[in-house]
Amino acid sequence: MFEKLSKAEAEKTVKERTELFLDVVRKRKKPDRVPLVSNDGLWKLIDQDIKFSEGLHDYDTLHEAVCKYQEMYGFDAHADYCVLNKVAFQESFGKPRFIITDEPPTLSITDTFSMKDEDYPALAEKGIVKFIFEDMLCRHYEYESKEEAVEHLKKAVQELIRYNEYCGRIYGTMVEEYGVPNLCAGGYQMPFEFFVSGLRGLKNTSLDLRRHKEEMIEAMEAIDERLWGEFMSYAPYIENDGTFVFDTYTCPMAYTLLSPKQFEKFYWPWMKKYFDFVAEHDQTAFIYAEGAIKNKLEFLQDLEDKRFGILLEQDDPVEIREKLPNFTLMGGYPTTLLGEGTVEQCVDKAKEMMETVNYDGNWIFSFDKLASFEGGVKRENLLAVLDYLRSVKL
Repeated sequence: MFEKLSKAEAEKTVKERTELFLDVVRKRKKPDRVPLVSNDGLWKLIDQDIKFSEGLHDYDTLHEAVCKYQEMYGFDAHADYCVLNKVAFQESFGKPRFIITDEPPTLSITDTFSMKDEDYPALAEKGIVKFIFEDMLCRHYEYESKEEAVEHLKKAVQELIRYNEYCGRIYGTMVEEYGVPNLCAGGYQMPFEFFVSGLRGLKNTSLDLRRHKEEMIEAMEAIDERLWGEFMSYAPYIENDGTFVFDTYTCPMAYTLLSPKQFEKFYWPWMKKYFDFVAEHDQTAFIYAEGAIKNKLEFLQDLEDKRFGILLEQDDPVEIREKLPNFTLMGGYPTTLLGEGTVEQCVDKAKEMMETVNYDGNWIFSFDKLASFEGGVKRENLLAVLDYLRSVKL
């Protein structure tokens, strides 16, 4: 068990862990051992027999679950503290976006969106904020009046405050009581991601890529005026105080819809702008690459070395290590093996990856999939792998 630390011990440990990560990402020297990052969204609730319907609505329960999870496994950092899905916030609008079941424990997201084909001109003209409030809000949630919309917005603001309070509380607890640095200080969302996840959905976006190409570009520009503006409000001023690993992050997901040619037009200009900013400001960035990124590697191979970490889901980590030597590889360890294999098989796989992926000390252990389902991980397998990796001195 990894118990809470005294204030002095926590300060010392968080500094040591941050330095360990930076040794790897900045390639300052070969690290003493492999840094360990948890990549699970909701499995920590399953591991502790907490019902999704209860845990996802109770921030005290979430806080306790994350603390117990850290005490059990002793990770050096976490990709998520159960904050990816703002369930209570979404529900406050009166039309739930998430479908939660307890038996079996699952969380699904609906693919219903209210932006219509004919809305493109209004989005480009008004900008994303005004467009959402004037054109989409009442339509999507089927409000009968502006007064009804205002009442739901008040509830949403209160839920967002509760959510932000939980985020601040759990981040502070991990740093101050467990000596665990936060993985990232802030993030930037590509406009295409917002477009897919908030406006059009997977089906309509796939159709729009053929029917509304130029309108989509205008929409991206309108969306990014807001997103980049928010990012610029704090990103240039980030100074690592020793409590986080990467300065910023981005989470590409929807890019898997795009062919390389489409990616170059609808995604890369904004992604390149973000990467250029990181390099110009001598910062580091964490890229959570959901899906497969293999057919987009040509865009990443010339990026500056010693500042980018990338967590893979579906790609071969050995191949990506070879083709992206300018990136620090995160993850690649098969989550399916943690859930279905034996202890011996899991440890053998860790030994194999130490030879094939971590041959130069430029690897951060994590799972290749976000563990969020029943049977996704066996406790004894995960403990054995972590114990083995801690024991190996590089």
